[in-house]
Amino acid sequence: MGEERRHFVCLDADVLARVPEIPTGLEKQPLSLFTHALILLHRSLVVLLAEAARDDSHPYADRTGTRYPALVGEGRLQLDLFVDGRDALLVHAVVTNLVARAPDSAVSGLAHLRAEHPAHPDLPALTLLADALQAPPPSPATHATLTASIETLERALAPAARRFLGTDAATFLKPLWQTLAAAAASLPFDDTHPHAHRGWLCQQYGDWTAVRAAVEAEPDCAARPLLRYWLGLARHHLGEPEAAIRLWLPLCWMDPVLFARYAPTLPSATVREGWNAFERAGSFGELLDDATHAATWFPAWLLLRHRGLVHLFRTNEIPDAGTGARAFRALLSLVPLERQGLSDELIGQRRQLQQTMIAMIDKGRFADPVTARVAFSYAHPIFWAPFMLVGDGGAPGR
Repeated sequence: MGEERRHFVCLDADVLARVPEIPTGLEKQPLSLFTHALILLHRSLVVLLAEAARDDSHPYADRTGTRYPALVGEGRLQLDLFVDGRDALLVHAVVTNLVARAPDSAVSGLAHLRAEHPAHPDLPALTLLADALQAPPPSPATHATLTASIETLERALAPAARRFLGTDAATFLKPLWQTLAAAAASLPFDDTHPHAHRGWLCQQYGDWTAVRAAVEAEPDCAARPLLRYWLGLARHHLGEPEAAIRLWLPLCWMDPVLFARYAPTLPSATVREGWNAFERAGSFGELLDDATHAATWFPAWLLLRHRGLVHLFRTNEIPDAGTGARAFRALLSLVPLERQGLSDELIGQRRQLQQTMIAMIDKGRFADPVTARVAFSYAHPIFWAPFMLVGDGGAPGR
């Protein structure tokens, strides 16, 4: 591919002296194993080339007897990683001390890097990470100061940690989140600064017991949609997936926009995959942002797909929050009756469901809040067809 280009690495005492030594203590760090292997490989290559330079009969000897050819760039246009890249080892030493949470050693390593390479592009990010090891909590601890600290951590510290520390980033960041969570312990939940609350901060490092305790300490937490969502996350991660579903599904009536925002990432496969299928079955775009949001129908739709959920709810718990909630309440009564084969009572329940469907067909319309034009009508079969499936098709319990 084009004319062959060559460069030469001088094999003299000056070059050999510049082969870097392994910094003291670095060989004990797991992150340096790959670097150590490369250093040993390079040293072996240097010895091999030195022998070739001394012996013209050596198979790798250049017939000039003093220089060894490589296949890139006349005049050493490509730098040698270990001869010319001491900064890589200095950066690695700083990173190793960051992972070990050794602030003094990290600062010392930064000083060496800054002295030898004052314009090194990694200096700002590494300095930020080193400073974070000794950063005090925000004072005074208010919703505003905590929010500012969180934004700094998310926008600057977390990306830098992921870049330099890789899989150790979470370990490095955990004490920082813990410090902020401790500072937020006395602050009540504030809708304008939702992240400045211990319930959210403890989620960032997976302390779900603390999340549950922080949320349940808030008055009427189950009646506040975001807190209810957090509590569901905590209960799910603490091994109570059914309790989590009981907390999440009513959000479809309490705050359907919030539920639709978080449903695609819920840890419950039943709810998450159900929501994805529900959206594929009928998506109504961005117009659905009020009380008639399509999410209000999701609990009833999910119950038709997973009838085992019927035992998680009682009919008297379901609020009168629109047609979707009433349909769900009717299904809670109807599904057990089908299994029991109680025909008289079953007919009465089916009649209630039929009346709900008729009301939805006759009166259900959604108007565009901007133009006031009717965007769609609930008379469309996509809304009422699911209710035709309940009880139809033969024997009870089918």
